[in-house]
Amino acid sequence: MAEDVYTISDYLEGLFPGYTLTDKTFKAILSKYGIDVNTPVEDVPEKTKDLAEADIAELVASTSSVTGSIEDSDGGWKHREGGSQMTNYERKLLLQRANNLRKKYGLGKANIKIINLW
Repeated sequence: MAEDVYTISDYLEGLFPGYTLTDKTFKAILSKYGIDVNTPVEDVPEKTKDLAEADIAELVASTSSVTGSIEDSDGGWKHREGGSQMTNYERKLLLQRANNLRKKYGLGKANIKIINLW
């Protein structure tokens, strides 16, 4: 019987509950570090795990604030189903998380600024 392997992509996905991250996202980020998505997490150095986490936090913070939402309107009524909306506060927390992880290794901050358009 084959043993289940807890991969680096499983690990990173578990750090971001509630966010939809694709296999392509994991491949793109992990390829920067020469790591395959199916690599067992215990074989990945802590620095690589931390920097990949920082990259994902920055990516999530820079994505659309409304996802997976369907809105209908007809005349005087509106109806919205599903989806989620990220607040500026949540974005700031994600960027702070990314910056703290990078700072741990003497690396610079993310170059993203959160602005309120309203």
